[in-house]
Amino acid sequence: MPKRVTNPSARNVTDANHDKRDYLFESADGAGTPMKIVKCVPPDAPRLFFRALNLEDIGHLQVIFSDPLAMRHYPATKSIAETREWIERSMTSYERHGHGLWAVCLRETGEFLGQCGLIHQELRANPDKEIGYSFQRRFWGRGYATEAARAVKEAALTIFGFPYVVSFIAPDNEPSIKVARRIGMELEEILPPEANKWNRTVHVYSQTIRDPNLAASGL
Repeated sequence: MPKRVTNPSARNVTDANHDKRDYLFESADGAGTPMKIVKCVPPDAPRLFFRALNLEDIGHLQVIFSDPLAMRHYPATKSIAETREWIERSMTSYERHGHGLWAVCLRETGEFLGQCGLIHQELRANPDKEIGYSFQRRFWGRGYATEAARAVKEAALTIFGFPYVVSFIAPDNEPSIKVARRIGMELEEILPPEANKWNRTVHVYSQTIRDPNLAASGL
């Protein structure tokens, strides 16, 4: 099992409602080789903080996954067993890729709002890092998805070193298209059903992220 260690570069979090979340996990292979970082979370956003999903979040995510309106762009709603599998895949992604979907919580209260993160996707010829998100419907319309997605986009470059990110969006998913555009993404490509494993039309929104330090220097 991964061992939790404190990130020596992490800032101190003073919010009374949650502890330090920008931590790292390390694991050793038992053969005397150096430990490696396998997971960390994005820094807090103005109103939000991120943490790893765990099996105690089954009920939280089931609110989303059992809602036909929230799941209208997915093939179907999910059972409790399928929600458990979803979280287990996220936990596997943390260790395999160092990132995944994270729980998004309100800094003021610690309340679970939804999920947002970086997903390792193999939908095109080369793997992509996708910014994905879904929130409980009672929190729609408050800008949380945009705030979380923007924080994840910034973390993609500054923490994980990914200068290019995408979002795969259904053509009629106007709310997600608006979020993608608000954080700076533009339509790059339209994948027809026969050209992807999801067997449906997918709009690829993307952005190449510039390091703000390089941008300021004119490079």
